[in-house]
Amino acid sequence: DCDPVIIETVGVGQTEVDIAAVADITLLVVSPGFGDGIQTMKAGLFEIADIFVCNKMDCNGSDLMAKEIERLAREESRKVALISAIDGKGCASLVDLIYEKE
Repeated sequence: DCDPVIIETVGVGQTEVDIAAVADITLLVVSPGFGDGIQTMKAGLFEIADIFVCNKMDCNGSDLMAKEIERLAREESRKVALISAIDGKGCASLVDLIYEKE
């Protein structure tokens, strides 16, 4: 056993694909306002995510974003976590999903 190592990236490119190839679990964090980014996910990033994390679920537009992510994730049998990092809502469920994937 070893302690978890978290690798955070900020882009959508080859680096993320390379990291996903060596990581045990890959999370994709999205938030309301991601908008056309859903199309980007369909074009390549979607395939590398094991768990989709919909953050800022306390913001306007979050319900529509979550529904679209959940629809896409179901097609690929992927998990979705709905969270609000600012107040911690849903974070315990996210941790459960991560350990479930191990």
